[in-house]
Parts: sequence; C-alpha cells; structure tokens
Amino acid sequence: MSYASYRSYTSYCNKKHNRGQTRNRKKSMTQRLRNYINGQWTDSKATEVFTIINPGTAEPIAELPLSPAAEVDTATQAASSAFQEWRRVPAPDRIQYLFKLKHLLEENMDVLA
Repeated sequence: MSYASYRSYTSYCNKKHNRGQTRNRKKSMTQRLRNYINGQWTDSKATEVFTIINPGTAEPIAELPLSPAAEVDTATQAASSAFQEWRRVPAPDRIQYLFKLKHLLEENMDVLA
C-alpha cells in the first residue's frame, strides 16, 4: 500500500467508523505510540496523529503517529529485508512464536478483555 493510499484509507476509516480522530499533535496525557523499524523502537517525526479511543469508555488511550512517507518507506524496506531471512526459517521453528503469542494472550486475557 502506498503512503497516499494509507492516508486516504485512514481518513476514510475515521469518517466511516468514527473510531478515532486525526488531529495535529498537541499536548496530551495519552501515550504516543512509536514505530518499530529494523528491530528498534523509534519516535516518528509526524505532526499528525490518529487518536485511538477505548470503545468501552470513549476515552483516548493512545496516539498513533501518521508517519511521513520517508518513515513508511524505511519501515517497508526493513521489513522486506527481514522477510528474506525469516522465510528460510523452518516452519516448526516459526510456529513456536505463534504458540508463545497464544500463551501470552491466554495468560493476560483478564487484562485484555
């Protein structure tokens, strides 16, 4: 998905589902999420964020940066490079990560519910 398509889709979802708000970055008590690129958490240079709303309380719980095209391209290139190595990992080894995720989800079900 291109950056322009991503922005259009995000805008469409905001209007159609009213799940969050896109706005300029202002001082806020909610957590601003970071990008995970090439194995590291990085702060985005984005000036706009998508506010993630808790559907149960209608309170904002986090802000998702609408990362600029350069950051999206960097993340896409890093993911593509990582996939070249990951696809050579045997399936029985890869599935262990899914089992770990399943275990963590079950273990934290009360917190996530």
